[in-house]
Amino acid sequence: MALNILVADKDPLDFARIKKALETTGATVAHMGNEPLPPQDSYDIILIIGTIQNESWSSLLEHHSAIPQIRIPESYGANGTDALHHFLDTIASLQLPKHPIGYADLVLDPDTGHAYRNGSRIVLSATEYRILKLFVEHPDEILTRKTIGTTVWGTAFDAFTNIVDVYVSRLRAKIDHAAPSPLLHTVRGKGYRFSARQTGRCLPAPVSRPPQ
Repeated sequence: MALNILVADKDPLDFARIKKALETTGATVAHMGNEPLPPQDSYDIILIIGTIQNESWSSLLEHHSAIPQIRIPESYGANGTDALHHFLDTIASLQLPKHPIGYADLVLDPDTGHAYRNGSRIVLSATEYRILKLFVEHPDEILTRKTIGTTVWGTAFDAFTNIVDVYVSRLRAKIDHAAPSPLLHTVRGKGYRFSARQTGRCLPAPVSRPPQ
């Protein structure tokens, strides 16, 4: 299935390289500008490269949140276009009805409540999924324990327990243990950051469900 992809990339030369590689798959690729986006069904995926600091872009992305948005760190590497090619092909083949969300080589499947990384399915509990989704939606940001706790547990969250640390430790064991580089990082005295930046290179990998 050929994809219609909108790329948000602040570097025109980088966009040109990505566009050329993706078009070899038959995909139609457009660059996000400051003009309003077409209707939501015009694009299958919005590919976001790096951190979007343009206020117009941020507003447009929020307005069109129904379109699946995949975030890739700026440090995805010189050969990243090949990995993006396979990554997006696999996203299309999953045909998830509720739209996947992802960051780097990790994808969340809202249909099953599980995650995929490096081609492997990661089984998550409902609480683990909510916490991981929060991290994916706020990449490269420091999330405090209080922010995580109140977002996931609401008014039932007890700030005097270590429940957040326990769940983050479980998530780290599941998503980072067998991966080539970690995504979950502890920021001492502040909280946690979900980021692929420290690796200097991040190549998204094909994502697929294991045989049933």
